Amino acid sequence: MDYQYILVDVKDRIATVTINRPEYSNAFARESYFEIADAMNTLGAREDVGAIVITGAGKHFSAGGDIKRFKMLVDTGASARRSIALDALKIWLLLGFIVGIVTGVATGAGLSCALACDFRIVEPSSKMIMAFVNMGLCGDNESIYTLMRLV
Repeated sequence: MDYQYILVDVKDRIATVTINRPEYSNAFARESYFEIADAMNTLGAREDVGAIVITGAGKHFSAGGDIKRFKMLVDTGASARRSIALDALKIWLLLGFIVGIVTGVATGAGLSCALACDFRIVEPSSKMIMAFVNMGLCGDNESIYTLMRLV
């Protein structure tokens, strides 16, 4: 399992999936969604994996979507909303029996990912932010639905 944007490690029946873009506060590249989905499918089918942990490399869990990509989609007239939602939905629907370890920030799609986990371990100094409103967007990558379910 070689990936560009995530790291996968299995030890003592615990698989750890690490979002590995610390220079971008672990913002999701488009490929990140597919890599996480592939890792979840692969790890979920393995007999030697009893639990999966998802976390972020460096200081932050995930700053959410890649804002530079959003800008490119808007500038080129591509449908950013549909593209973002479909990419994110692929992994949020796969997350199950997952522990999220949240450090630093979990913003936007990063928050959606954390909320989709069955359990979250959150540092007291961490910030969980629905950043869509600050960007003038109404989308939530399932975070509002998931948050309502949790509450």
